[in-house]
Amino acid sequence: MKNIILTMEQEELEALRFYLERGGRTLQAELEKSLKELYEKEVPEQAREYIEFKKQSKVQAKRQTGKERKNKKSVVKEGVSELDATGQNKNL
Repeated sequence: MKNIILTMEQEELEALRFYLERGGRTLQAELEKSLKELYEKEVPEQAREYIEFKKQSKVQAKRQTGKERKNKKSVVKEGVSELDATGQNKNL
């Protein structure tokens, strides 16, 4: 996720925040809503679908990697052995 920097006159910003808060809203929420509307208006649907597909693929890859790590830990634990006093393997 990227940050966006916007500039606005301080008095205008304070007035905007004041009136938004009177209405039970926040500047952050309103900007996010407007940005999402702009994105949906300007970016073609096929491009948005492709971007969403890529995001889902990354999430699934991370989940799969996490599962593989857990499986590796359990496999390693099963394969651990220790020598007893006579020098023979003693499975843990």
